[in-house]
Amino acid sequence: KPVWAKDDAESCTQTKPVWAKGWSRLGECEDARGCYAEAALAFEKAIELDPSNAGYKSSKAGAEAKAKRAAAAAPRGGGGGGGASSVRMLGLLLVRLLMFTNGALYLLSFTTNQTYLDSKFRACVQFYLCAAVVNFAQVHGFPKFTKEYLQKTVMDPAVQRIFGGVLLLLGSNFMALVALLLPEAAALFSSVVHLLRSVGLSSVALRIIASLEGTLLDGHGNPYYKVAQYAAYAEVATGILLILTMLTPRRNLILMVLYWQFLQLRFVLEKATGNTSGVLHLGFAYVDQRITFYLSKGPGVLMTSYGFLKSMLARQVALPEPGAKPKMCVVS
Repeated sequence: KPVWAKDDAESCTQTKPVWAKGWSRLGECEDARGCYAEAALAFEKAIELDPSNAGYKSSKAGAEAKAKRAAAAAPRGGGGGGGASSVRMLGLLLVRLLMFTNGALYLLSFTTNQTYLDSKFRACVQFYLCAAVVNFAQVHGFPKFTKEYLQKTVMDPAVQRIFGGVLLLLGSNFMALVALLLPEAAALFSSVVHLLRSVGLSSVALRIIASLEGTLLDGHGNPYYKVAQYAAYAEVATGILLILTMLTPRRNLILMVLYWQFLQLRFVLEKATGNTSGVLHLGFAYVDQRITFYLSKGPGVLMTSYGFLKSMLARQVALPEPGAKPKMCVVS
């Protein structure tokens, strides 16, 4: 549990305050609890003790981005500013409602009209991209071509999912849509909660929090930290489904190749920054565990083949040796 881990991490920082790893662990616990500002402060302390650690810097940037996103969703005080914030929040809420309407029509429709389904899928993705761009502007501001800004934005999972959304304009896939909509569902309900609070309906907001706490929201009405992990599971499953659909008339070679390059790039980014407990690492670990469990009950040749496939994929995401030129990302 994040609370118990936080207690252990705090004890560690008190016992050995000069150990950077202890402060990093405290930051991870605060991040998992949704206390992003506190997480950023803990990572800042870790950076002071170990300035060369890129993982701490990346984690701090991610926590700061989440803190800004939560602040953007929260109501602001002060007459005109609060009203403008509520209008922006309401506009983003409407875009997300349109996105979910089209997503529901795609996922829950019983029609076999593929043209209709593709149109709803595309409309859902387009509304998602609109909401994602607005959210990006609220969190990161106007784009800047600086190293710090690029590092902060590239490591933000919400920004990474924008690239995944663009890829989905090349073709429809229901599991990929689930991966996009899960974090957006949490953001939608979080926006509703904060909007209700801003208009004085805190009792209704509390009832929504109580019904969704531990699934989509945390106790403060912010997106639950595990939602990103569930979305990563769906993203990995999407990659596998795209491979399997190569055996069907609905195959899409371009989408399959580009989507795996997208997953590969994100995996390498997590690995390069020392974030081996990142959502995509955990997503692949979970899928690998499930596949290994089921293949172990079959013929030995299946496990041998799967072991060969894992070794090949491991080479694809291997980091170059210090001083060596990085190889091109390829899909074997």
